[in-house]
Amino acid sequence: MRSSNKLMLGVLMTLGVLTAPAFAQAPAALSDNALRRQIIADGIAAYPAPCPCPYSIGPSGGRCGAKSAYSRGAVFAPRCFPEDISKAELTQKRQISYQR
Repeated sequence: MRSSNKLMLGVLMTLGVLTAPAFAQAPAALSDNALRRQIIADGIAAYPAPCPCPYSIGPSGGRCGAKSAYSRGAVFAPRCFPEDISKAELTQKRQISYQR
């Protein structure tokens, strides 16, 4: 590899390392729908038991449906649908992200 190619590769790698934190800290730049999807995914990932949402696949291999925490109205059930998340919650999520 020529030294100019190595230099260019080094510059690009350095830029990637320096700009990665900026992209990781930019949830405010997400659209409302993208942020809603992120909140839903985070809640499902944090749910400690099988069947958080009606569309989740349960241990038996089928959809959870009425057996899901969401359908049963469990206290710690995650939000499963975009309409479960209000504009106020989106604003709050963005404010919390800015404080980090």
